[in-house]
Amino acid sequence: MTMIQSDLRTEALIFRAFCGTDKIRTLTQPVFEARSKLYKWEGSLDMKRVFFEIAVIMLAVFSMGASCSSQSQDQKTAPANTSSAPAAPATETVRYFSSSEVKAGFDKASTFVPGDGRNYKVIAGRHDTPGKAELHTRDTDVFYIVDGTATFVTGGKIVDAKITAPEEVRGSAIDGGEAHLLNKGDIIVIPPGTPHWFKTVQTPPTFLYFVVKIRQPEDHPYPGAVSQK
Repeated sequence: MTMIQSDLRTEALIFRAFCGTDKIRTLTQPVFEARSKLYKWEGSLDMKRVFFEIAVIMLAVFSMGASCSSQSQDQKTAPANTSSAPAAPATETVRYFSSSEVKAGFDKASTFVPGDGRNYKVIAGRHDTPGKAELHTRDTDVFYIVDGTATFVTGGKIVDAKITAPEEVRGSAIDGGEAHLLNKGDIIVIPPGTPHWFKTVQTPPTFLYFVVKIRQPEDHPYPGAVSQK
C-alpha cells in the first residue's frame, strides 16, 4: 500500500465519524475519480501526483465540513413537530385506586377519572336493569366486564332517537343490531356513532363493568335524531 493510499484510508475514517458512510460516498467520489486518472500518468510525475491528491483531499475535507456543519445547524434549529400529539394537562399525575376505593366506586357508579381537560375518562359502570339505547357521536367506549352477565346489542337503529345532550343520543330500544352475551372477564369496544343497548341483565349479581371513554376528534352524528324537548 502506498503512502497516499494509506492517507486516504485515514481520511475516510475521519469523514465517516463526521458525516456517515453515504456522505463519504457522495463527497469523496471526485477524489477517487481524479486519483484514478492521475495514476495513468507516467514515472516522473510522482510529486505532481502527491501534491494533486493532497489538494483534492483538502478540498473534500472543507466541503464535507461545511456540509456537516450545515446539517448539524439545521437539526438544531428545526422545530419539533408536536402538532399531532395532544398536550397533557399541566396538573396530570399518576392516579392509584386501592381495592376498597374501587369497590366503593362501583357501589356508587362513580367516575374514577373525569374527562375535564382530557381526551378520556374512566367510569365504574353498573346495571341492575336494562338501560336506554345510547349513541355517542365522538366517544369510543371500552368496556371490561368485572362481574355479572348481560345481553348487549350493538348496531341497528335506535327507536325514538333523541339528542339529549351535545354529542349524545338516547332512545327506548334498538331495532335490529347484533346481540353479544357479556360475561365476567370480557372486553367489548364500541366505536363512536355506534348504537348500543343493555337489552337484558341477569341478576344477581349486579352487572359491573369498567368504562374507558376516549374522545375522538371527529364527530359521527346520528341521522334522524331529534333534539329532546
